[in-house]
Amino acid sequence: MPTSRKRKRAGKAVKRQPYEVPKFDLSKSWSLKIKPTQLRYLKEDPDFLTMVKFGRAINAISFAATVVGLGVHQMTHTDKRQYRRGLFVLAGYLHQTIQIIHGVEDRHITMESFIPLRTIAHDAKYEKVRTYAKTIRNYTAFHLDEFDKHENTKRSLDMLDPTMYVLMGGDNDHFGTFYFQLSDYLDFQIVGKEFQGDRTPEETINDITDSIIGTSFELLDGLHGFILALARKMDLHEYVYQ
Repeated sequence: MPTSRKRKRAGKAVKRQPYEVPKFDLSKSWSLKIKPTQLRYLKEDPDFLTMVKFGRAINAISFAATVVGLGVHQMTHTDKRQYRRGLFVLAGYLHQTIQIIHGVEDRHITMESFIPLRTIAHDAKYEKVRTYAKTIRNYTAFHLDEFDKHENTKRSLDMLDPTMYVLMGGDNDHFGTFYFQLSDYLDFQIVGKEFQGDRTPEETINDITDSIIGTSFELLDGLHGFILALARKMDLHEYVYQ
């Protein structure tokens, strides 16, 4: 996405680096296995159940962030598709994870490691990104305008300026590189118009993108810390072996 005029006026263009795709070193691979005799105790432990819920959230956010990272340079049709759809899915999982935080906070609110999670879920500093994530989740991430009246599709088409748009494309003749670009543009359009105000479209989309990506990584960091704290609290080493 182009750098906004606001950033250019400030004299410093921000180069977005949302995700560094991990380079695997199998010599450092590790895993913990649950002892079969202990699983019956773990499945009744509310701390373990919370751990599994947040483990699901870590998997989901990490998956979407990896997809975004693989397409970040947007050099090909495939890159653009992966980056843009990955961003929508990342926002959706960000919103869903915040909902999980709300659901378990009564039990864990006194834990120091829970503070970063609760801050993202409640603090005014993150109110804007929570609204972004919820809107994307409700309109684009997991919803494809399934009803026959095509309400969202028609509404976003009405917002388009009368200019040239890329309808579809591909990097070769394989279906795996096919990208129906107009659809994602419409999704960005409908979300961007919701929050544009007196900003330019580029400033709005850049702010949404930076907010979603940045907060997702803050949330991942907080989730990892909280899971480690839960492991210590419940003496997880007694239930697993390497």
